[in-house]
Amino acid sequence: MQSTGQTENDILQALRGDSVWGGGIRDFVSEETCTRTYEQCIKWGLLKFTVLNNHMLRQLIHNFPEDAKNSKTGKPFWSPPKRFPTALEFDPNDPLHMGFVMAAANLRAAVNGISAPDGVDPRDGAYFRQVLSTMEAPCWAPKEGVAIQADPDEQVENKSDDTAESVLAELPPAETLVQSGFAMTPQEFEKDDDTNFHMDFIHSLANLRARSYGIPEIDFLQSKLKAGRIIPAIATTTAMVTGLVMFELIKVTNGKRLE
Repeated sequence: MQSTGQTENDILQALRGDSVWGGGIRDFVSEETCTRTYEQCIKWGLLKFTVLNNHMLRQLIHNFPEDAKNSKTGKPFWSPPKRFPTALEFDPNDPLHMGFVMAAANLRAAVNGISAPDGVDPRDGAYFRQVLSTMEAPCWAPKEGVAIQADPDEQVENKSDDTAESVLAELPPAETLVQSGFAMTPQEFEKDDDTNFHMDFIHSLANLRARSYGIPEIDFLQSKLKAGRIIPAIATTTAMVTGLVMFELIKVTNGKRLE
């Protein structure tokens, strides 16, 4: 990765994910979080629901309670446009909750080349509820020393003793992974394939976050339309800015005055 211009911090993040909440390559290959069966993918989906929609928000509330004051101005921290969040508890009978776990589990399975058991529909809510009834979401405990950005201009960094070398040393050797049949297949985002769970994941996670912050939820079609606008907008804006930069570069090379 260093040969592609990545910094050591970039490599570290790719290996271990976030310093507080994890992720990265370690999430795929460590014994605690690797997935080798479809049921393990469902358990991983439940874990991700819990971390993203409960633990992260409870940590935020722990750091900044509802009556917290801004350390610079003394004004209430949760003043508009900020909204005080609500941490969500997983409910298998809530279609949005189940939709997230279902999408996350199937995306994880696709990355690891795992198929649903014979005769099981990957969108069968009853099957997912039955499997989830045997599982328990991890309990939350406050993490001390976690820095959360309170101001857009504030630089926040959570200290960690991890290095790329130390994380690599924790991972199983490549030969061991190959012998165990480990495989990964990167997924390219495709919003118009309703069978690949890409939009299901984005739609459910976006609405879960909206629900936590008291923001009106949107339907699946609206999610697809918004996702369809974001990606082309990024590409076209980048192309336009690059074109304008090239115009200025041509002026420089021809000794013309910059405007």
